[in-house]
Amino acid sequence: MWWGFKFLAFYLAIIVLSVALAIALRVIRREKEIASASQARVKITGREMVPVTLGVSLLMVAYLDRRPMVSLGLHFYSSWVQELLLGTIIGCIMVLVAAGVIYVLSHQDRLMMPSPRSLGNMLRHLWGVVGEELISRGYPLQVLVNGIGMWPAVGVTSALFGLLHYQRLGWLGVIDSGLFGLVLSLAIVKTKALWMAIGIHFGWNFFEALLMRPGEEKDHLLLIVNIIVTAVFLLVILWLPLQPHPEMERVWHEYIQSTR
Repeated sequence: MWWGFKFLAFYLAIIVLSVALAIALRVIRREKEIASASQARVKITGREMVPVTLGVSLLMVAYLDRRPMVSLGLHFYSSWVQELLLGTIIGCIMVLVAAGVIYVLSHQDRLMMPSPRSLGNMLRHLWGVVGEELISRGYPLQVLVNGIGMWPAVGVTSALFGLLHYQRLGWLGVIDSGLFGLVLSLAIVKTKALWMAIGIHFGWNFFEALLMRPGEEKDHLLLIVNIIVTAVFLLVILWLPLQPHPEMERVWHEYIQSTR
């Protein structure tokens, strides 16, 4: 059960360090009022989360697992840009297909012209996605793959990712996000790196914000369409002959892949 300890220790370390960093930043900024619980959550999951998550991940990889830091999956090997771009294209296509299906079914024109402000948020979306992938499917997925095997690990991380969206989107949102988590997890285990998953996640988030008109948060039609589109693209990811970079394949099989 060593893998279980590392899995829990990862999240505990992130929570503790994120809260400490948020408090430190408030002191530096001379904010004297005590933040409400909702404000604290925004602080912890905002821009402060990415360096904390990356730092905890690298420290656990290097000192707890005693494996090379490149095995985390953010190594700048020769094909990382291609994987990131391919993922972004896939995410964009998913958004466009969902918008088209909604229009056919309900004649709701969900597409809109991009605004300069939305385009300016590109790096913010990418930064946020890096943090989400690190905390949802970076080190935790690797620990679970090593501990319980690839498919159970993919299932557990995807289910947790779906459940995180319950309060905001309900059970349809859980299914939608869980399937999307499956797409992202499969992209990782097939490429043995995070870049394609980051690209897909970024492509979906950014182009949805860029091109889709905002609707109701629990829009059942949108969620059902998203579930169908995501299920189709899950099959696409399974079908695509994605090949990992030789270095990442070697590192993955040497340090991460379970022998079960």
